[in-house]
Amino acid sequence: MFLVGLFTGIVAFGINLAVENVAGLKFVYTVNLMTSERLVHTLVFPLLRLASLLLFLVQDFHFSCFLAVVSGCGFLSF
Repeated sequence: MFLVGLFTGIVAFGINLAVENVAGLKFVYTVNLMTSERLVHTLVFPLLRLASLLLFLVQDFHFSCFLAVVSGCGFLSF
C-alpha cells in the first residue's frame, strides 16, 4: 500500500514538472516574439491563444478518455 502512494506521488510530481516546463517554454517564446522588432509582433497574442487552445484540447482528450477508466467505472469510449 505504501508503494502505491509513493509511485502516485512520483508520477504526479513528474506530470507537474512537465506541465510547468511547457508553460515556461510557451511564456519565453511569447516574450521573445513580443520583444522582437519583426512583423510577427502583431501575431503574438493569437499565437499564444492558439497554443493555449491546443494544450487545453490535449488535456481535455486525456481527461475524457482516461479519467473514467482510472476512477473505476471501466468504460473506455473508444
